Amino acid sequence: MRHLLLFIPLIALGQISSPLVENVPVSLDAGLDAPSYQWSLNGVEIPGATNRIYFLDSPQEADAGTYVVR
Repeated sequence: MRHLLLFIPLIALGQISSPLVENVPVSLDAGLDAPSYQWSLNGVEIPGATNRIYFLDSPQEADAGTYVVR
């Protein structure tokens, strides 16, 4: 089991880092109600990731990085 690093910038709280364990599901929550959402990973929009919660059912090394929701 490998541990990866996940950075989740939150608007009100600053940046939070959290370990991401390969093949262990994780959900990211924007934490705020908004009319729309778009998640990105390392500055690249994630196609179809337009809900308040973004779910990774089996994260891999390529999923480690900085997640931002707008």
